[in-house]
Formats: sequence, structure tokens, C-alpha cells
Amino acid sequence: RRFSYNLGGHLTQVEEIGYGEKGEQPRRSTHLERDPIGRLLA
Repeated sequence: RRFSYNLGGHLTQVEEIGYGEKGEQPRRSTHLERDPIGRLLA
């Protein structure tokens, strides 16, 4: 897993890399949006 944070220290992105039986590497990236005061948006 790799985590990205903004200048305010809030988590903004999570990148995950899996490892399958046949050597494939499925990737998943989750982007988190926040309002101007740092609350997560739904």
C-alpha cells in the first residue's frame, strides 16, 4: 500500500497492488475528497 497526504496532513489517496497466482499485479487506487476544512466528502 502507498498513502498520499495533502499539505494539511490529511489522507487524499490510497494505492494498493495485489499479487495473483499467475504473477499478475492488479492495482486499485482510491481518491479521497475533502472540503476546505478537511472533512471527508461522501
